[in-house]
Amino acid sequence: MASKEMKRNGFPIDRYLSVNWLNEVDINNIGAEAAKGILRGTNVAGGQEVPLVKTMLDTFYAKGEGSGPESLVRDVYYNTGLAIFSVGLEAARVAIEKNGSPLTPESVKAGFESIEDFDANGLMAPVTVTPEDHGGGGKTRVEQWDGSTWVPLTDWSADYTDVVWEVIKESSSKFTVE
Repeated sequence: MASKEMKRNGFPIDRYLSVNWLNEVDINNIGAEAAKGILRGTNVAGGQEVPLVKTMLDTFYAKGEGSGPESLVRDVYYNTGLAIFSVGLEAARVAIEKNGSPLTPESVKAGFESIEDFDANGLMAPVTVTPEDHGGGGKTRVEQWDGSTWVPLTDWSADYTDVVWEVIKESSSKFTVE
């Protein structure tokens, strides 16, 4: 793993910035104290202090009805899964609120495109979906491992979106289906 090699070669761990995929299993592999100071960019909040994660723990795991090992609920991958499904469920909720049941592809699309600043009660970067941007805005933040938990260092932000959209448009213009 890159972080272990950095440490072995004397490169300061707090100069290493990973992406969301540096998770709690990786921290355990590095060692909680050895990983102290490592950075990651993420689009979801880590840990169990998020209200939705607490609800999952209190509602299901406390009653022995959790899906999978409770130890994995501490992992950013768990929160990423919750975030992905939360956006889809919010789109369905909005679609039913606006158009009733049953859901249709058109009503769900309209539900997605009606989502504004949705963050699943602090679980993730606020998402706004538009007909032009189905990605939700692409916000992220930097967190730092303090030896026992991830601490946010920045607010949610989406930088260089002009550059990103330029690359998307250029790449899309070359896309063909044969």
